[in-house]
Amino acid sequence: MDEALLTYMRAPHSFTCEDVIELSCHGGAMPVQRTLALALAGGARLAEPGEFTLRAFLNGRIDLSQAEATLDVIRAQTSTSLALAQAQLGGWLAQTIRTIRADLLNSLAYLTATLDFPEDEIEVADITPDLERSLAAVQQLLATADQGQIYRQGARAALVGRPNAGKSSLLNALLRHERAIVTPIAGTTRDTLEETANIGGIPVVLIDTAGITASDDPVEQIGVARSHAALAAADLVLLVLDSTQPVSPEAAAIAP
Repeated sequence: MDEALLTYMRAPHSFTCEDVIELSCHGGAMPVQRTLALALAGGARLAEPGEFTLRAFLNGRIDLSQAEATLDVIRAQTSTSLALAQAQLGGWLAQTIRTIRADLLNSLAYLTATLDFPEDEIEVADITPDLERSLAAVQQLLATADQGQIYRQGARAALVGRPNAGKSSLLNALLRHERAIVTPIAGTTRDTLEETANIGGIPVVLIDTAGITASDDPVEQIGVARSHAALAAADLVLLVLDSTQPVSPEAAAIAP
């Protein structure tokens, strides 16, 4: 049914530290499906989601931070987020934490020995540099934690404003293609529209919303309610104003 390539990786020189055989078929769906069906008929089973990463963790091939990074690599949406995930997968975070832990354990061991065995002649040591180095490393991790989360998970940016202010036009400009319908008629957008863009290496979910205004139209009222919900849940709110018109109190009240 296909000409395939079989690769044997002997333990522990594999991702899971186990004996592994990989069968590489051609990329068409039918050869892969028929090959998989034959394997299952022969007694194999489908892997559970994340099973190989779990096996690698349980076998000591990777630690928990690297296991989490594996998922980040798979879900990376920009080159920057992929580079950060690859760095964590390579053990950067784990090595930093191990260094902090070693310094703290050394300081703890010295203090414990000094308190528990005061009669022994324990050489006086200054543990201040180790503690300061550990504190600085922890503070650096905390300072970049939110940034790393944004690169991994992305940010949600809501485009809000009065009807016909140019929100859909801005969305199309940021995406560089005509994704939202744009007309001179106010109220063209009745529902939220989401698209992901790569902005400075950050995956940003741009949310085009219906114009926020008072209305007796029940359909438009639902659209306005969804706009308010998108505004409340967004990480970033972009208030779009028509530069040809003075800023009205209604527009200013949308995102104070």
